Amino acid sequence: MVSVGGVVVARGVGDEGVSSVGGVVVSRGVGEEGLESVGGVVVSRGVGVEGLEGLRREAGSGENPEILNPKSRIRWLEPVKPEKVVETIGKYDALVVPSVCLETGPLVVLEAFAAGVPVIGSRLGGIAEMVRDGVDGLLFEVGKPEDLADKIQEFPFRMENIKARVPRVKTTREVSSEHLDLYRQALLK
Repeated sequence: MVSVGGVVVARGVGDEGVSSVGGVVVSRGVGEEGLESVGGVVVSRGVGVEGLEGLRREAGSGENPEILNPKSRIRWLEPVKPEKVVETIGKYDALVVPSVCLETGPLVVLEAFAAGVPVIGSRLGGIAEMVRDGVDGLLFEVGKPEDLADKIQEFPFRMENIKARVPRVKTTREVSSEHLDLYRQALLK
């Protein structure tokens, strides 16, 4: 499983986010509690804020985050270039998007769907509007790490069925063409 995104306190990372979920230590609020049974990977786009070094130390060893901690199931990878995000997500079975703040249109969900990867995300805002629970992903209650852990543990048993129903993402050209058609229709009325 992978979590991709900027590391910001509003998305559940930082001292408050870590302590509130008991060891949740990776991007956008995912952590050991949920990832322990299946392993976890963190991909950062390189945005860092307070709490970032503590997260890197959790994945690393003591004061030197570059040395891997053999007890950790978290890998902290180098930033991913925007043009490589879909390809990177495509290497994993699921994308975890545990945002704790309202996101109106999370691009990372579209990136996951473009890669053919289901999403395990917060039942909140745009994530809940884009992910059909039990169809092309799983949704969990915000602020309930035990619910996230349950969804992550449930996912392998439903993965093939859910993965088969990940929607095809329209290209920019297709969306532009649809919008032009809508404008044309509106002008004809």
